[in-house]
Amino acid sequence: MWHKDCTSHRQTSHKSKGDKTMYEILKNKTERTEKNITDFAAELIATPSPSLEESDVALIVEKKMRQLEYDRVFRDDWGNVIGIIYGHEAEPTVVLNAHMDTVPQDAAKWASDPFKPRIENGMLYGAGASDCSATGRG
Repeated sequence: MWHKDCTSHRQTSHKSKGDKTMYEILKNKTERTEKNITDFAAELIATPSPSLEESDVALIVEKKMRQLEYDRVFRDDWGNVIGIIYGHEAEPTVVLNAHMDTVPQDAAKWASDPFKPRIENGMLYGAGASDCSATGRG
C-alpha cells in the first residue's frame, strides 16, 4: 500500500537529457510514418471506386492490413474488408468503420484529374480525399 508521505514512492519530474516525453516519442513516430500514410491515402484516391465497384480498393486495403500484420483479414459476403487485431487483455474494444466507395467524378468540374492525388500547401487533394479515402477507406 502506498502512503502519501512515503518518500520512497514519490514520483519526480527530473529526467535526464536523453529521456523523451511520450509526446516527443509519438511525434517522432508520426513524422517517420507520415510518408507511408500519405502514400497509402494517395493510392486509395488514385483508385476509382464508385458504389458497387469497390473491389480494386478492397484489394489495396486487404494488402495494407496484411503488411501491417493484422491477425486476420477477410471479406464478408458483401465485399467489406474486415481486419482484426486481437487484444491481449479483456479491455474495451475499438472498432473502426469506413466505406470504400466514392461518388462518381465529373473530371470537368475539377481543376485537375480527381484520380491523380496531389499535395498542395500540405493538403492532399483528389477524389475522396476529404472523405474516407484520406482516413484509411476500408
